[in-house]
Amino acid sequence: MSEFPTLPDRVQRLHALRWKALLKERGFTSEHLQWHASRDRRREAAKPLFSLKPPPPDVLPGPPRRSMKYYGSKGELISYDQWKRGQMEAWAVRENDPKIIDNIAITETIALAQARFAGVVGDYLLVWAEANTDCDEFEHWLEQLATVVAREVGDAWRENEWHTQWFERACQQKVEVALAELVKEWAGRASKLEIQALENPQLSRRSLLDSQGDVAVASQREREKKAVLDVDRAPQSDPGKAIASVMESPGQTRSRGGVSPGRQVRTELAGPRSHEAAPRNLARAEFVREGDPEAEPLQWEDIRISFLSEDRVRILVGARTVQHNYAELGFEDMRSRKPNQGWQLLRQLAVHRGILPNISRNSKQFLAIEKSIHRLRKSLPELFGIFSDPLPTILREVIVAASKSSAGDPSTVECRQTDPTIRSKFFKIYLP
Repeated sequence: MSEFPTLPDRVQRLHALRWKALLKERGFTSEHLQWHASRDRRREAAKPLFSLKPPPPDVLPGPPRRSMKYYGSKGELISYDQWKRGQMEAWAVRENDPKIIDNIAITETIALAQARFAGVVGDYLLVWAEANTDCDEFEHWLEQLATVVAREVGDAWRENEWHTQWFERACQQKVEVALAELVKEWAGRASKLEIQALENPQLSRRSLLDSQGDVAVASQREREKKAVLDVDRAPQSDPGKAIASVMESPGQTRSRGGVSPGRQVRTELAGPRSHEAAPRNLARAEFVREGDPEAEPLQWEDIRISFLSEDRVRILVGARTVQHNYAELGFEDMRSRKPNQGWQLLRQLAVHRGILPNISRNSKQFLAIEKSIHRLRKSLPELFGIFSDPLPTILREVIVAASKSSAGDPSTVECRQTDPTIRSKFFKIYLP
């Protein structure tokens, strides 16, 4: 068995921040140390398992009902009021019962452990899918992960001696049992994924994982990746020329006026660059090598962005490559957890070969994307460390043919107008 994997520093930092947010969300701040002393929580934990409400009156319509009988502590018949008074007294005594107090906070702690495990296990599944080891190895990782999560949850209670003893006495075993169930569940997922990969050797486990086990979707993703690699290996296009490559599935045909709905288009906008220039380091990402005196400043011309799917891109600078989803690059809407408008704008750039067409500034469409353009002009330089405008507005002169009537005779004149466009400044962008 291999050792428990160590995740990249960025992912570890993400897990730490999510843990802090989860503790706050579930109420595990300093206030949770007062839960066992709370009278309301003690009363809730000690409440009877049956209702103390009085029986319905006999005057209600319907078939005759059995009369309720109440008995005292010695077996004697008593009235309902006497019985209820006794139950209320017993309830009050149970509130101070150590066994009852030990039951407080167990449900919340188990839920915290389950949420923490679910929030990090996906990243380990990705590592396992790329490592190409068997599912038994992943189950071993899961067991170690469950131990780590149980220790984290226990640390939330180890603020003083009483709560430390309470967790070890009343809660720890129940947390471990709940996590063991999750280990079985995720081990089963890995087993199914490995079976699919063995039955479909042409597909990678990562593609099957990203497609949630859909073989057809995984096959499409593999074709997309291969097509992107083929374009990367192809000779560089002439500076300033846009190249569009089309990838078709079998049986698809070209429709009039463009590409059929099933067809997928990848576009590239190549800007002028020096072929002699050495690949530069990508600032603030995995490519950066801080303190390298020979590293040249990164330029927009050095960047290539390839959309591998709707939510994932590959970023290439020279021989260095990384893959990220929208959230990892800061394009996540914090409210919906979906891609924000900046990410959609990047996809539009890919669709239109790196150029956003002219939109009237008075139109609703322009007003809707104006803020996204402004934010993208700010976020991209911060992401790559290139502090120049990545989306400059370019004014170009367009000749428009217009019809004009003079003395009943139609004639054609040429009108010149300025067409402002917004384009990606020489960095290449693909759409599968």
